[in-house]
Amino acid sequence: MTVTDRTTAMKLPTVVLDTTLAELYSQAGSDYKDKRIGQVLSGFSALVPLSDKIPPNRKYIYQDGPFTSNGSSRTESEDTATAIKYLSLVNQRDAFICGAGPAIFFHMDASSKKRDHDQKQVIKTLATLSDTQRPQPVFCDGPETIPIKEAGIDFLACKVISDDLERYNNVVPLETHWFLNSKRALADSGLPTPKCVAVTVDGFPTDAQSCCAICIGGGLDNFIIPENCAGVRGTWLKEQSLRLYQALKSHPLPFVLKNQATFGGAGTFIVRTEEERQKIVEDLGKGFLSRLLSAVNAGNSHLEPATMLLSDMIQDPIGDYGITFFVNEKGRKPVFLGVSTQMIEGGTAWVGSIIDYRQQDELRIKFGTLLNQVSDWLQSYGYIGPAGADVLEDADGTFHVVDLNVRTTGSCCLPLLRTHFTSRGLDYASSFSIDVEQRRDEFLDMFQTEFQEGRMCVISWYEDEETGGSLAELVVGAEDDTKLKKLMDRVNENSNSVTF
Repeated sequence: MTVTDRTTAMKLPTVVLDTTLAELYSQAGSDYKDKRIGQVLSGFSALVPLSDKIPPNRKYIYQDGPFTSNGSSRTESEDTATAIKYLSLVNQRDAFICGAGPAIFFHMDASSKKRDHDQKQVIKTLATLSDTQRPQPVFCDGPETIPIKEAGIDFLACKVISDDLERYNNVVPLETHWFLNSKRALADSGLPTPKCVAVTVDGFPTDAQSCCAICIGGGLDNFIIPENCAGVRGTWLKEQSLRLYQALKSHPLPFVLKNQATFGGAGTFIVRTEEERQKIVEDLGKGFLSRLLSAVNAGNSHLEPATMLLSDMIQDPIGDYGITFFVNEKGRKPVFLGVSTQMIEGGTAWVGSIIDYRQQDELRIKFGTLLNQVSDWLQSYGYIGPAGADVLEDADGTFHVVDLNVRTTGSCCLPLLRTHFTSRGLDYASSFSIDVEQRRDEFLDMFQTEFQEGRMCVISWYEDEETGGSLAELVVGAEDDTKLKKLMDRVNENSNSVTF
């Protein structure tokens, strides 16, 4: 079976996944066997309003790229790019492996023309999937207005938490989901993870309207404590900043500084030298630290959103692995999905992954015991769903879980596309995001043979109507690592990487 792209009249092979999230949930336990699980796969921000109906979180504070950036001002184009990444690019990518069930998408704009364009982007991407594995997109204004009854949804499962999702029946309670994704939880889990010191803050700042004239004049919408605050909020901010700076300046080198709730590599800093330490201290003082501390409030202080972790660094690891798996109900073994290697930019920013399908059976055995340990820990909190573990192997052959993403991960699609690629003689594959100047049809024409042969797949695409440029997520396959690198280089020559 083939799918015809109406714009280019290019015939693309139908993609059949080895399994889907919907299928994995249905076998995870008796409570979910016959339930319709609506999957909320968008990203959410604690700083950027993604639309008029999706304000920044005030309870669940994610330290993503915009939140951890230096400076206090953002441009409209930067906010638009963030909205496209979180509401379309990430959402399409994970919806591609969602399976037959509701996949929730949120509108970015009130304009009917813009909404029509956004929906076409989604439908076009999902059209290459087989009929039995294609999700049912549900479009709505925001998390407050998900049509639960109309879509026949029994439970919601989210990737990242929006404050407004608390009103629904979720597979995993949202505070539990947040906790399991926190760096503090991993540090205290008892799992094999590097030694870590948690630096906490004391209490939370008082309400702006109970502070000084400067804070009161700042309005209710701006949660950030002003630098020139003359009241108790300013005093609290200075005290807590000093507390964190002292810990950062005195911790022995080398170490890794991690914030509580990060994704895409943001909020993680590698500190090897005194120069790097000083740069981190200076960067924190350019807006991020005051933003983070100001975000602590009465409703979220128990979640410790501003806790920072100072972790030992694993020296000279001989292996760096990204393991994806699915956690079933308590008492059942997890479903191993796959192991990939990560492509990192700038030391910490994830930009893609590579998988060698020939090694998967061996890697399943290699990480079997560790995977069961991680799954048992997640099950002890009632978690059911997808997860990813970043694992380093040291020279002694010891495994160290350096990060745990209790949600769909960027590499989750790779193991599910195994048969799609290996049936074509392609034993290697990579998934990565790109920023290109072309529209979708123009880019496909540039790699027409590769797309028609099924060695290149679009799993997410959003094109800007005004500029003609696009953000996209591709998966490419090849016979060996040399040919994979060659194909990736061809793509990279015509694109820029995307970080989150």
